[in-house]
Amino acid sequence: MRLLSYQERLNRYTRENGATILYGLKNSITNNTIEISESQDVFNWELYAKIFVYDFVLEKAICIGYCAATVNCDVLKSQLAVTKETSKLRTEYDAKVATNDLPVTLSFGLFKSQLDLFLLEKQHIGEVIASVWSDDFLEYVKKNGIEIL
Repeated sequence: MRLLSYQERLNRYTRENGATILYGLKNSITNNTIEISESQDVFNWELYAKIFVYDFVLEKAICIGYCAATVNCDVLKSQLAVTKETSKLRTEYDAKVATNDLPVTLSFGLFKSQLDLFLLEKQHIGEVIASVWSDDFLEYVKKNGIEIL
């Protein structure tokens, strides 16, 4: 699996082994192997975990949630040094973290729309727009049981 990209390895592992939790993602984040969509000045990268399931409709691993501990003063400064976002220390939240006025807490979130689509075995086609669909596309959606609004 060494010759596979990060996403290809994740897809294969999750397809073969089921739900997967990736944690201790600091090296993957700092090497730009993966991106986290949550604010990078809030969660401690060492204690950040993502929960993946294999979606057989999309034929890839999808993230359905995360769990993390918030940053403390030292972690905040080291992570902002990596992201070069030291201007964030001027925000009220980060200023309180930088002076240890806020306690470290745990956070957990589920990506409800991803989870719903996974459980319903449906695909998200993007945004709803008024359009004229090509015959090829109409044939594809009919074949795959996709409802067009």
